[in-house]
Amino acid sequence: MLRKFVIALVSIVAAIAVAIGIARATLPASGCTVSEAQIDRLAMNMTYDAARSMLGCDGVLLSQEKLGDGLLIETYAWRGDAWPYSRFRAEFYNKTLQATHKLWLGLSITRSRT
Repeated sequence: MLRKFVIALVSIVAAIAVAIGIARATLPASGCTVSEAQIDRLAMNMTYDAARSMLGCDGVLLSQEKLGDGLLIETYAWRGDAWPYSRFRAEFYNKTLQATHKLWLGLSITRSRT
């Protein structure tokens, strides 16, 4: 009985590790990470250059769409600084910030002495 429990537990841990690895592989491959504090300082309608300056690096261009009479929609992504998974995406319409999406999953493991 104990052996089956250990095998099941190891299998679950292995599945979680694989899922985290796959999720991290989908993160933008930029040379920097951004924090929630940096993201919180951004403001709607700021330019891409101002946002890039506040975040400390260029984002990875995920998509670019030209619509109608000169509307350019660009989506950029940054890797977040939380482990195991965090990312930040921002949409710029004609180089001004119009939408954001932050996905943060942070795990913290501490050891308590009693």
